Amino acid sequence: MKLHASVNLLAQRIATLILLVRWNIRHHFLLPQREHLRVTVTYFSLIFGLFAVVVFIGNHFVLKQRQQEEVKDLERQQIDSLNTAQRLLTDRLTNGLQDILFLQELPELEEYANSGNMEDIHLLGLDVMSLLRLREDYDKIRLISPKGKELLRVEYYNGIPRPVPDKDLRDKSSSNYVKVGLKLKPGEVYISPFELNKLEGQLEIPHKPTFRLVSGAFNEKNELICLIVLNYLGKNLLNELENANTDWLSLWMMSADGCWIKEPGHDFLSDPTHKAPLLDRLGKIQSVVLQEQSGQRLTDSGLYSFRRFNPLETTLQNHAKLKSRLTLAKTEKIDDWIILSEISTEKLQEISLLLNTTNSFILFLILAPGAIGSWFLSKAIVLKHESDRKSREARDTLQQVTDSIPGAVYKLKILSNGHGHFFFLSRGTQEVLGLEGNTTPITYDYFFSTIIPTDRTEYERTMQESLSTGAPWACDFRIYDGNSCLKWIRSSASVTRAEKQSVVLSGIFTDITSLKIAEIKRRSSEERLDLALQAANDGLWDWNVAVGSIYFSARWLQMLGYESHELPHHFNTWKTLLHPDDLKPTLKQLSSHIENKNDHYEMEFRMRTKDGGWKWILSRGAVVQRDPLGRPERMIGTHTDISDRKELEKSLKSAKEAAELNSKTKSTFLAIMSHELRTPMNSVCGFADSLKHTELNAEQADYVSKIESSAGKLLFIINDILDYSKIEAGRLRLESIPFDLLHSIEETTEMLRPQFEEKCIDFSLQVEGPHSLPLKGDPIRLHQIVVNLLANAIKFTDHGKISLRVHSRPIENNFCEVEISVQDSGIGMSVDQQSVLFQPFSQVDSSTTRKYGGTGLGLAICKRLCEMMDGHIWVVSQPGQGSTFTFSVRLEQTHLASAPQPQEARKSSADTNRSRAPLARFQWKVLLVDHDPVSRLVATELLTEIGCEVEVIEDTGQSLTPEKITGCTALLLDEAAIKSGLFHAARKQVDELGIRPFYCFGLAENPASAENLSDPVDGWINLPVDIRTLSRAFSKAVKARPEGDASLAILQ
Repeated sequence: MKLHASVNLLAQRIATLILLVRWNIRHHFLLPQREHLRVTVTYFSLIFGLFAVVVFIGNHFVLKQRQQEEVKDLERQQIDSLNTAQRLLTDRLTNGLQDILFLQELPELEEYANSGNMEDIHLLGLDVMSLLRLREDYDKIRLISPKGKELLRVEYYNGIPRPVPDKDLRDKSSSNYVKVGLKLKPGEVYISPFELNKLEGQLEIPHKPTFRLVSGAFNEKNELICLIVLNYLGKNLLNELENANTDWLSLWMMSADGCWIKEPGHDFLSDPTHKAPLLDRLGKIQSVVLQEQSGQRLTDSGLYSFRRFNPLETTLQNHAKLKSRLTLAKTEKIDDWIILSEISTEKLQEISLLLNTTNSFILFLILAPGAIGSWFLSKAIVLKHESDRKSREARDTLQQVTDSIPGAVYKLKILSNGHGHFFFLSRGTQEVLGLEGNTTPITYDYFFSTIIPTDRTEYERTMQESLSTGAPWACDFRIYDGNSCLKWIRSSASVTRAEKQSVVLSGIFTDITSLKIAEIKRRSSEERLDLALQAANDGLWDWNVAVGSIYFSARWLQMLGYESHELPHHFNTWKTLLHPDDLKPTLKQLSSHIENKNDHYEMEFRMRTKDGGWKWILSRGAVVQRDPLGRPERMIGTHTDISDRKELEKSLKSAKEAAELNSKTKSTFLAIMSHELRTPMNSVCGFADSLKHTELNAEQADYVSKIESSAGKLLFIINDILDYSKIEAGRLRLESIPFDLLHSIEETTEMLRPQFEEKCIDFSLQVEGPHSLPLKGDPIRLHQIVVNLLANAIKFTDHGKISLRVHSRPIENNFCEVEISVQDSGIGMSVDQQSVLFQPFSQVDSSTTRKYGGTGLGLAICKRLCEMMDGHIWVVSQPGQGSTFTFSVRLEQTHLASAPQPQEARKSSADTNRSRAPLARFQWKVLLVDHDPVSRLVATELLTEIGCEVEVIEDTGQSLTPEKITGCTALLLDEAAIKSGLFHAARKQVDELGIRPFYCFGLAENPASAENLSDPVDGWINLPVDIRTLSRAFSKAVKARPEGDASLAILQ
C-alpha cells in the first residue's frame, strides 16, 4: 500500500512538471536572450526532478532486493549450521555404533559364551578400558547378562577407567533401557532418551547428561550372550554443539516434546516439565517447530530454522556399512531430536542499518553527478529549441515550394545504425500514401512498414548500394496505403554525406501504379501466350507482311532441327522448306485468308527438316493488323508437329484395310468350307443309312454302324467349328419364331433316348411351371444347347442317372425367364477345371480329350448362345460326385393359337422318330434337283426305299417344262437350285396348271438361314438326310394340307 501511494504521488508530480514545461515553451521559448536563464532553470527543475524521482524509486527497489538477498543468505547459513550440527551428532553416534560392533566381535566374548567362565569377562574388561581411554566419549560401558545383572562395568575413577569389582556389580533388570535391550533381536540397536544420569533412582551429582546405546551379543544359535551398554557423555556432545555458535547465530537442541536438552545460557534441564525461555520467544511458531519436520520462519524475535531427526536412524542411513549390520529396535520407539538455529532481531537490525547506510552513500554519488548533468542538458535543450525554430522557418519556406510539385518530395537522413528519419516531407506525401486528412506525422518506420515484405529486400539492397557508392538512388516498390490499397511507388534521390557518418537522401516519391498495371497486363498477356504455346508444344511465327520479315520461335525451329542462327528469318525461308506438292495449295489457302475470304488460316503440309527428312505440320494463323486500306501488315500463327498423328492415321488405315481383307477372306473360307465339308459328309451319312437297310451280315452291319457313328461325330465337330467361327465373326443371327418349349424339350430327349438305353442310364425329365409353354425365340439354338449338355452328361456318365429340369417364371414386359438344368452322376470336376470349362478349345485335362474326345467348343458355344439370349450358364460340380449344368435364357411369351404356326422344317434337325415307330411309304412321283451327283444318288436311294418314283434333273440351270411337272407329286431341290430361281418358276407353273396335291421340299445344310427365302416351302430337310428324316418330313407336309390325299401315305 505504501508503494502504491508513492507511485501515485510520483505520477502527479510528473504531470505537474509536464504542464510547467509546456507553459515555459509556449511563453519563454521565443523570448529574448535575457529570458534564456529562467527557461534553463525551469528545464533543470524538470529534468533533475524526474531524474531524482527515478533514482529514488530505483534505489527503493534495489534496497528491498538487497534486504531479501541478505535474508536468503542468512537462511542458507542457518541451514548450513543445522547440517553441521547434525553431522557432529551423527559422527559421535557413528563412533558409538562402531564400538558396539567392535565389542560384539571380541574373542573373549565368544569364549565366555562357550565356557561361561567369568575370567573371560575380566579379560574383556581390559579391552573395554582401552576403548574408554581411546574415545573419552563414554561415561560407562556395561555388559549385562540375559537376567539383567551386570557382568562387567567399566567407569572412570579419578579420571582413570577401571572395572568395578564383582561385589559392586548391580542388578539392572529394573532399568528401562535393560528391559528394552533384552527384547532386541540380533543386529538391532537401541538409543535411550537424552536425560540426566540417575544412580539408585536419584540424579547423579554433579549432573551428567547422558544417553545409552544398547545392543545384544548373540551366539551362533541367536541366543543372547549379554547386552552391551554404552553410557554416552552427553556433555561432550553438547559442548561441541555450543562451540559451533557464532556471534550472530545460536544453535539450540531439544527433545521431540519441547523439553530443552541444551540452550545458550541454560544448562541441561533437570525438570522435564520445565520449558526454556526460548519456547516463549518462538511465539506463534511453537506448534510449527514441535509438529513439522523442518522449516524456516521469520518472527518478531528473529529468524529461526529448525530440523527434527531420529539420531540413530539418520546415522544408519548415512553409513551403508553400519546399516547392513545394524537396525533400529522395533519393540521401542526412539525419540526424535530437534536442532534449532536462531538469528536474533537485534542482529537483523544491525544488518539492515548497514545496508541503509551503504545505500544512502550510493544515492548521494548518483544524485550529485545527475544534478550537474541536468544543468548542462537543460542549457543544451534551450539552444536546440532555438535552432529548431530557425529550421522550422526554413522548412516552411521549402514546404511552400514543394507543395506545388507532383508526388512527394522528401529529405531523409539515414544514420550509421541504419535507422532513418524524415526531416522534410511535402504535402503530396499524404496523397501518395493515401493519408489525406491525417494529421499524425509520418515517420520513416511507418513508411517502411507500408512496404510489402517481398519488396523490402530489394528496397534495402538498392539503397545500401547507393549509400556505399554515393550514386543516385532509384527503386520501384509496392506499398499498402492508408486505405489498404496496393500502390507502386518509384523513388529517385541524390545522396549526400552528413556528420557522424550519416547520409541524407533528397528525392521524390512518385505514384506509378497505373504504369505498372499496364505493364503487368502486357506481361500477363505475353505469359499466357507463352504458357499456351508451351503446353501445346507449338511453335510461334510472327510475319511482318509488308516487309517480309518473319519471327520464328525456338520451338518452331526445333521442330525442324535448326538453331536460331541457322535460318534467315524471312518469308522466303518458309516457302523454300515446304514440300513441292504442298506449296501451291498452301499458298492458295494463305492468300484466301489474307484477302479476307476466310476468317482464319489453317493448313496441313510437309516441311523439310535439317537432316533432309519431312515432317507434317499443322499451321494455324490470322491477320492481326491491317492498314487503313485493309491491307495486311502483321500476321501471327503457330506450327504444330502432327507427324505422329499422320503416321498413326497411316497405320490405322493399313490396319483397317488388312482387317477388312482378313474378314472377307475368312467369310469366303467359311462359306467354302461349310459347303465343301458338309457335302461329302452328307453323302457318307446317306450311303451309310441306305447300306444299313440292305441285307448285311453281322460284321458288315457292325462296320456300317461304326461308319455312321464316326461320320456323325465328325459332322458334329464340323458344325461346332463353323458355328463358333460365325459367332466370333458376328455373323450368327438368332431367329424369333413361336414354338412350344415343352414339346421341343421332349423331342430333344427322345432323340437321345437310344444313347441313354445303350449305357443303361436312368433318365428323368422334370418340368416346373406351366406344362405348355408357348414362347417366341430360336428353338434350334435352344435345342443345340440342351443337346450339347445332355451329350456331355451321357459322355461322362458310365452308369447311374441323368435328370433334366425345366423351370420357367414370368418376368416384366411379357417376357419369361427359362432355366434348364442337366444333372448327372458322372465323374465330376474340380474348381480349377471348372475355371477353364467355358473357354474355347479347352478341356479339363489332356486325358479327358484322349478318353472322351471332343473339340472343347461345345460349352463355349453354349455360353455365347446363352448370352445372346440375355442369359448365362454355370456349373456346380465336385470330383466323383457328378455335375449340374444350368443355363437361363430370356424369351418372349406368345400364344400358339393366334400366332402363325412355325414351319416344321425348322425343327427337323431336332426331330427323330421313336426308335420303334414304323416307316411311312409314299407312292409319289418326285422330281429331284441336286447339283452334286453323289447327293443325288443318296437321295434317289432313300426316296426309292420309301416307295417313291424319282426323276432326276442334273443341270440346275435347266428349266422345268410343264411336261416334266405334270404327273409329279413332289419337288425336292437343293439350296442352290432354290436360290437360282428354279423353284420360283416351278411353283408358278404348278399354280398355273392347278396340280393338286403338289409338295415342295428344300435340302439345306442350315435350314435356319435358308428359311429367309421369299418363296415358302412345305418343309426343309436338314443335311445329311436319312430315311427316317425324309419319311417324317413327307408325313408332316401331308398332315399340314387339309386337302391332302391321305391315301398317298400308306403306313407299314
